[in-house]
Amino acid sequence: MRDRVLDDQLTHRAESQDHDGWINTALRRLGVGGAPSRLSDPAWVIPGLVMIGLWGLGSGIIINLAGLRGIPTALYDAARLDGAGWLRRLRHVTIPMMSPVIFYTMILAVVEVVQYLLNTIALAVISTIGTVLSCTLVACGFARFPGRGPLFTLLIATIFLPSAVTLIPTYTVFAQIGWVVTWLPLLVPAFFANAYSVFLLRQYFLTIPREMDEAASIDGAGPLRTLRSVIVPQAWPAITAVTLFNFVYTWNDYFTPLVYLSGRPELQPLQVGLAAFNGLYSTKPAYIQAGAMMTIAVPVILLICFQRTFVRGIMSTGVER
Repeated sequence: MRDRVLDDQLTHRAESQDHDGWINTALRRLGVGGAPSRLSDPAWVIPGLVMIGLWGLGSGIIINLAGLRGIPTALYDAARLDGAGWLRRLRHVTIPMMSPVIFYTMILAVVEVVQYLLNTIALAVISTIGTVLSCTLVACGFARFPGRGPLFTLLIATIFLPSAVTLIPTYTVFAQIGWVVTWLPLLVPAFFANAYSVFLLRQYFLTIPREMDEAASIDGAGPLRTLRSVIVPQAWPAITAVTLFNFVYTWNDYFTPLVYLSGRPELQPLQVGLAAFNGLYSTKPAYIQAGAMMTIAVPVILLICFQRTFVRGIMSTGVER
């Protein structure tokens, strides 16, 4: 947002020059004669700022006007001598000469969106893998090993602790160890389980008969082998549900990346980029709706594809009872 304000100020400073304002120059190069002097009148600077803000130009106007100033005047003079009107000069001179600039601005926009998308995918996939692995191990311990009751109660009690209470202490710890402005505060906690996913998996593991564990133990399987070969293959519905829960949560998470990745847009995910996009195009709801649809497309597709497995995993955990 600071960059946009600075761009607007630079644009209007150059625009308000008495005889060589960018808008008047651009209009002359487009073949529009008699460019209005009010565009270079300092009294029109504030109304011009309002107009720029409403139409969402910002830095794009600097790039495009710089490209217009680079078009040789001789091309327009030659076209004018051939009898070309301003529309034909725009079509046959301005647009072909501006095509590299137009392509450059389009590539910038696409690259920015792709970067946000890749960041979101990386964060969601790594975080989901860490959550599923850690929660599966912890849930198996709470479902099978003795002495689990008090510890499980303590774990469930952490659900009632609001995240806002631990935000400042957690941020202070991460800042002291130098993890702020990196992905580590977003990824490392995922490898230490969470109460919600552990509860869902534990409830499902309790429905698996212990006789199967005992049969595996007779065959010489240890706890990890039993988990891998007996429990996990039968718990795919619950594991799928936990995977979707955490993937969608990480994909839609806005506040945590905003706190830890502030000032590093190249590391920010889609949600933070979408918020900046909303501020930039607040007067264009169609753009905002298009951005929101692109953001929610992946979670919606996943939920549609795995809907039956997801519902089965939820209904088998005892949550509905």
